[in-house]
Order: sequence, then C-alpha cells, then structure tokens
Amino acid sequence: MKTKEDCTGMNTDGIDYNSRASNISIIKKIINEHGEITSTDLELESCPCLYSKGNDETNISELVEEYRIDGVETLCYVGDHSQGYNFYAYEDEELSDEIIEEIKMIMENYEAEQIKLHDSCRDEDF
Repeated sequence: MKTKEDCTGMNTDGIDYNSRASNISIIKKIINEHGEITSTDLELESCPCLYSKGNDETNISELVEEYRIDGVETLCYVGDHSQGYNFYAYEDEELSDEIIEEIKMIMENYEAEQIKLHDSCRDEDF
C-alpha cells in the first residue's frame, strides 16, 4: 500500500507502471482461453516483424508466425525463401515492447472473433 501498487502492475490511480508485463499477461490469457494460432490462420495482412534489413532478394527478415501460450515462433526469410524457425518467450529481450503491444492487439482481435463465432453458434442452437 505504501507504493499504491497492486499485483497487476497498475497503481491505485490507474497509471500502468508495467505495461509490458500486463500486455504479456493479456496475450497468455487469450491464448489460454482460445488456443494457439498462426498468422496464416488469422489471415493477417502483415505479420509482426522482428527484423528486416536489405531489399528484394537480399532482404533478410524475421516474422512472427505462431502464437503460443509461452511465446512466439518466428520464420526467418532471405528474400522470398524461408530459412528456418526461431522461438522467443514473451519475456525475451528480442521481443520489443512495440512487438508485444502489436501481438496483444492481434490477440485481442482474435479473441473478439472467437467470441463472435461462439455467440453465433449459440444463437443457431436456439
């Protein structure tokens, strides 16, 4: 109580001191409730990009492809050719705060779609 902080990282005045941890918690909660998914399954126009350098055939990039409960699987590309996968836990430094925020937004959209789907299925049962 001396610091006016509770276990969520939010102080009693509503100011979020630990948005990264809060965002990770939201991501994990959504995946726990609705299941792991891929960027392909979500039909994203663009995947979160961890790294990109160069252009055309010399471009080297690393894109988030799979969203798991404990982290993300990325796919590395050189030009248009995939070169392999890497795994990063959400807490890893390689995932910037901006990438975590982007993943959280993707997961919130995923959750909204799952809720809509669940509601429409429930409506059909009546």
